[in-house]
Amino acid sequence: MSLQNLLDKITTRHRERQQDRVTEYLALVGQIVAEEEPDPDEVERILREAGKTFDDLQKSVLLRRERHELRAQLDRCIELQTHRPKLEQQVAAADRELEQGRAKHNQVTAPLYAQLQEIKTAAHEIFALRQKLDKTCDNPLISEPLAATRTRLGQISARQYELRKKMTECDAWAKSDREELAGGPLPVRAEQLNERAKINETVVAKCQAGLAELEHELVMLNQREEQFRQQALVP
Repeated sequence: MSLQNLLDKITTRHRERQQDRVTEYLALVGQIVAEEEPDPDEVERILREAGKTFDDLQKSVLLRRERHELRAQLDRCIELQTHRPKLEQQVAAADRELEQGRAKHNQVTAPLYAQLQEIKTAAHEIFALRQKLDKTCDNPLISEPLAATRTRLGQISARQYELRKKMTECDAWAKSDREELAGGPLPVRAEQLNERAKINETVVAKCQAGLAELEHELVMLNQREEQFRQQALVP
């Protein structure tokens, strides 16, 4: 076995052990949140191997409990949305019956509007709850690659802006030179304009190619972000 292969093998084993320690620690947190009493010796071993203290464990348990409560609220808000179409249909039907008597109309729709308002309020809370679950994710196997993905997305956005700006400028310069060429300038001037236009057109083509590559990467990164974001919603 070569030295590099040996080092790679050691690195892989070390990474796997780290992941195992994280997984085992998080499982311990879940066990305590579920009010299942763990073995004290096992707790000390897990904390020692994970490099955690009892204070860390207490904080993790409180955070996990908070995330369970957040997820319960999120599930309730989402479940409420399933009732919206039926309620809206009922409201519409009641509206059609308005001519038969406003008193009856108000009697039917008042509780329905109240329920719809509750659902709409919950719909606004979904985004905030998702954001909080995202920010409080205590699993580094999710939060770290998610943060790295978002950093790269930001870099791509900045690079796209630079390429589009450069492409717009060079395209304008090339068109300006081509228009002047069409006017029949002197040979020396014509050669200068043609050469400059070619250079700018080449830059435009490179910018377009670069944007296409970034767009392809952007699609994959957006899919990856969504995957990790969904995982972060799990308490």
